[in-house]
Amino acid sequence: MPKFTITLILVNILFLKTSHSQELSSMQVYDLCKNSIVVVNAYGFDGDKESSGSGVILKEKGIIITNFHIFSGSEKLEIITDLDTLINPEIYGVDIERDILLIVLPDKDYVNIKLGDSKNVKIGEKVIAIGNPLGFQQTLTEGVLSGIREKVSDIDKKFLQISASLSKGSSGGGIFNTKGELIGISSLGMKEGQNLNFAIPIDEVFSIEKSNYTDKKKLEALNYFLKAMELLEQGKNQESIDFISKYIIEFPEDPKGYNYKGLALTGRKLYSDAIKEFDKSIKLKIDFFPAYLNRADAYYKSDNFEKCIKDYSYVIRKDPQNVYAFFARGVANLKYSEEDDAIKDFTKVIQLDKDYWQAYVNRGIAYYEEKQWELAIIDWKTAISLEPSLKPELSNWIQNADVKWQINY
Repeated sequence: MPKFTITLILVNILFLKTSHSQELSSMQVYDLCKNSIVVVNAYGFDGDKESSGSGVILKEKGIIITNFHIFSGSEKLEIITDLDTLINPEIYGVDIERDILLIVLPDKDYVNIKLGDSKNVKIGEKVIAIGNPLGFQQTLTEGVLSGIREKVSDIDKKFLQISASLSKGSSGGGIFNTKGELIGISSLGMKEGQNLNFAIPIDEVFSIEKSNYTDKKKLEALNYFLKAMELLEQGKNQESIDFISKYIIEFPEDPKGYNYKGLALTGRKLYSDAIKEFDKSIKLKIDFFPAYLNRADAYYKSDNFEKCIKDYSYVIRKDPQNVYAFFARGVANLKYSEEDDAIKDFTKVIQLDKDYWQAYVNRGIAYYEEKQWELAIIDWKTAISLEPSLKPELSNWIQNADVKWQINY
């Protein structure tokens, strides 16, 4: 039987609602929201300015939101608002993975903007971006919400794709809907395409917990975390372990630190050690799904399919729309020779995402193992229609299954 290559891809389903509220013009939105946009300057340990970007005041939450990458590698912050300049303000919270930095807002008469609901935005609706591109303060651009992405490049996080123009310095600025509500934070763009820009959904911001970052060592530790992430992406696993271990010393209660250390250990094929780190992560936060998914992968690679399936099943119980968990559990069931269960998992993936060609390929494998040749052929032909590059390899599988089907017909 041919050797099968299995690819895992996460794609989630997002249910959208339509809003019928009164729309404002771009000019009206700008007048309401422009003074919520601040300038964020970051200074290095030598006192020189390292970078500059944008931020958004949320008075009702008592915070300023910006991107962490503006501050990365720096020691001090300067925030310029329409009322004053804040020198080295207190940091409220950080999520390096999401590229979010929250800053404590003083109790003054700052503008108070409305919060939107980024879970219920609709592709095609108009968006207004306000930021400080190349230092041009409070610049307005407009476009539409052109997509909702579960992954951008190598970043497995949800983003709002927008056609509004963004440039260097726009990072951390506000993305508003036509009701003048903040629905996202400008984050990144792709140089390869025209107006391929992305924003962090505003709902993603408020899960960040408050912490104390006044200690210089803790600021340095944040940069250790970022460096560990970069090294992990480059496949430099031991170097990543060294940096993330330094981060854990300063933030021993952060489950993300142990999760990343586990990923690096998995990269080194030290699966038992990796599982111990994922255990620590889960102990700190019982519903931390990334640690369950990564521990399941470590179990899979160490041929412990029973525990692997158990972890995926936990995630599915908590998040029944998690396509990745269903697909990965199907792969594990297939490897564990539980073809019937594998078929059920791949069928669920297809119900959630009919274009998920990997599910058709692997359900076809499960059907083949069950000697359901005709169904295997149907699935593999469907996979080819969705991904034509599969034709050379799958054609041999189809021919093999067809011969067996004719012999046993």
